[in-house]
Amino acid sequence: MLKYIVHPRFGDTDQLGHVHHLSIPSWFEEARNPIFRWFNPNFYIPTWNLILVRLEVDYVGQVKFSDFNVEIRSWITHIGKSSFHVAHGAYREDGTCVALGGVALVHFDFEKQKAIPIPEDIRAILEAHYEPDAPYRLMN
Repeated sequence: MLKYIVHPRFGDTDQLGHVHHLSIPSWFEEARNPIFRWFNPNFYIPTWNLILVRLEVDYVGQVKFSDFNVEIRSWITHIGKSSFHVAHGAYREDGTCVALGGVALVHFDFEKQKAIPIPEDIRAILEAHYEPDAPYRLMN
């Protein structure tokens, strides 16, 4: 499991004083940066090789601006030939889960506009972080 701490910004909130529903997927994306680095160590856009093809989020609790540290937990839940799934959970400091979700990412050749196999060295890293019992799995 990977962990990342988010500090809600005032701009993340809505008029009800809650963190806006669009902020959570953004936090999940930010928490994927270490995973992106497995594929792109220098974050060099001309050689970028991942594309997001699916996103799901279930909101199961509330987050407020005063929740100073929100922990984003990430798990690899599926590894295919050219794709993989990442599950995420957002947790308040008291351990309460406030959101669960996941994404499907594809190793992609933008020049040829097609999926390409995940290299064996990166596959080994994904497998080391594989968690079949993560609290969320993408729906079929």
